[in-house]
Amino acid sequence: GGTRTALAGGPDPRPGLGDLVRRDVERALVLTPSGDRPVSVDAWVALQSLRTAAHANTAMAGLVGGVRLEHLLFGCGLVMWGAPGPIEWSGGTEGGAPVGGLGTYLRSCTGGPVPLRVLVPPPRRRSPGLPSVARRPVVAVVDTGLAAHDWWTWPDADPDDFVSDAPELQAELAAAGAELPPPAIDGVHDRPWIARPLAGVLNTHYGHGTFITGIIRQLAPDARVLGVRVMHADGVVHEHDLLLALRGLVRRVRAAQAEDDPAAMVDVVTLSLGYYDEEDTAAGSPLAAVVDELANLGVTVVAAAGNDATGRAFLPAAMPGVESVGALNPNGSKALFSNDGTWVRRWRPGAAVISTFPQLTQGPYPPMVDLTELGRQVLDPDDFTGGFAMWHGTSFAAPVFAAEVANELLDGAGDGDGTGAGLADVSTSAATHRAKTVLATLT
Repeated sequence: GGTRTALAGGPDPRPGLGDLVRRDVERALVLTPSGDRPVSVDAWVALQSLRTAAHANTAMAGLVGGVRLEHLLFGCGLVMWGAPGPIEWSGGTEGGAPVGGLGTYLRSCTGGPVPLRVLVPPPRRRSPGLPSVARRPVVAVVDTGLAAHDWWTWPDADPDDFVSDAPELQAELAAAGAELPPPAIDGVHDRPWIARPLAGVLNTHYGHGTFITGIIRQLAPDARVLGVRVMHADGVVHEHDLLLALRGLVRRVRAAQAEDDPAAMVDVVTLSLGYYDEEDTAAGSPLAAVVDELANLGVTVVAAAGNDATGRAFLPAAMPGVESVGALNPNGSKALFSNDGTWVRRWRPGAAVISTFPQLTQGPYPPMVDLTELGRQVLDPDDFTGGFAMWHGTSFAAPVFAAEVANELLDGAGDGDGTGAGLADVSTSAATHRAKTVLATLT
């Protein structure tokens, strides 16, 4: 949790942010030492000290009861940027050290993502309106945001295009981070693409959300993706940003159901991120509460199981009501890096997956052999001009299952005629019935 805690309720202590800062959600606070001498603050030790003091001071009890650690969540894409540049490896989220069996997932000289060229057109998408598609199921990709790509028209998109965003919610996220240490989540665009320009290192999770969006584009082309950016390009997610985003989706769904507005409905939320709780439980946490709210509204919440090859509960995937998804190898066996346990409810392809990637004209690494004067080069390990990549991780198993849910909603919900006509009923009862029916159908 670093040096941050989250405080629920009460007046907002940060002036000048106007109406964009919501007062009904948790707010991140920064612990500041009282003296002039620099010290290292452990937020977990500080919180335990506060709770101990509150036992003997009833006046403190109410205040301290509203304070908890804010967790850092991390994206579940397996990455290692190796030679010829510096190595980037996060054992906390991307498995162990790159040796032995786990090293087999590291391809080329960069590990992943690896540039590819795909020689097929985007999957055919049916036109809206009967008898083609009455209403498209909406999958919210809560991740690193979106990048432009040849497979969709965005941000200058047609109202029925595959990709859309939520400008008002992104504005709330930007305002909420304005008074906290930078960088803030400042829009839905996936950025920045490079970390430490002097070293020449591509940010580990740059393109993560675009890659996930492409998976859904391949498997459920008649769905729509709602991009919500909460993850920084280095794979880090602050819990208060995730809570704000998910509560924004709750408000959106509630409004859609109250106003009978199918265009504003969200059917599936996919989360390729998570953390391990310091008390190994999320019972009573704000994150568990908002997941419950979404499920009670008929929204299916899908989450990656994590890449640490452990049975320890990875949250939110291990929370009740969440469809946790582990990763399979191309041959159908369980990927060595994938977390496992009774709490992993689904298994889908998550190793050597090919999908869309931001079309970088040039990454930070030059070709190892560049014979430009002869019109020749070797493969450039981080030139994504082709717009596609191969990547590993439970990050990519989760959207596979989310896409399957979207297809089942379109093909089997309500009338079962493949047009999604049954999706026109967005009432809570209809949505929850559809979700339960679909999840019972899928294995």
